[in-house]
Formats: sequence, C-alpha cells, structure tokens
Amino acid sequence: MTNSIRLYFDALSTFEEAEKKASKIISIVCSVAEVLRLNPQRFFFSNSGPMPAEVVLGCTSVGDANQWPSANQIQEVLMQCHEALENVQNAWRAISGEDRKKLQVPPPGIFQKSHVPA
Repeated sequence: MTNSIRLYFDALSTFEEAEKKASKIISIVCSVAEVLRLNPQRFFFSNSGPMPAEVVLGCTSVGDANQWPSANQIQEVLMQCHEALENVQNAWRAISGEDRKKLQVPPPGIFQKSHVPA
C-alpha cells in the first residue's frame, strides 16, 4: 500500500469519526427540539436546577442537561468535520489515477462544497 493510499484511509477514518460525533450532537438537539415543538409543557431538563414538583410529575419527556452541547462544543465538532472533509478530499486527490482505480470511490457527496452528516 502506498503512503498516499494509507494517508487517504487515515483521513477517511478520521472523517467518519467526526461525522459520528456530529450526528450524535445533531440527534440530541433534534430530539429535544421535536419534543419542545410538539409539547413544551411536558418537557424539562434534569440536572439543570429546580422545577416545581407539579411540572416534573406532569412531564413525559426529560432531557439530561449534562448531555446538552454548548455552542462551543457544537462549533468544535463542526470544525472537526470541515477539517476532516478537507483532508479526505486532499488525500484522495494525492492518489495517482492508477491507484484510484483499485480503490472504492469515496462516499457520495464527499466532493460537494457543503457536506452535512446524515
């Protein structure tokens, strides 16, 4: 395996890990947003301070405030995704055309200007 192919696989692995981190944060934010959109009176965050007992007892959905990402955490994960994506693109371009023929094509969308994890 050539060094450029090894660098590509390393970059792809790093990109996939960054996407997993982003997907986890996106899932947490979207889940809470959906509950708040549908029935905000039935939601509260645990580990974030006191709520009246009647509110807590009437809630059907609870979010753990300790898992809620800060804006800085979201920004950090987004930067990791952008950097990892750029590294994959550059690593793929560094592989010779002959060697590329032997490899699986990068995931769909990897060369689009804006790549958003699913």
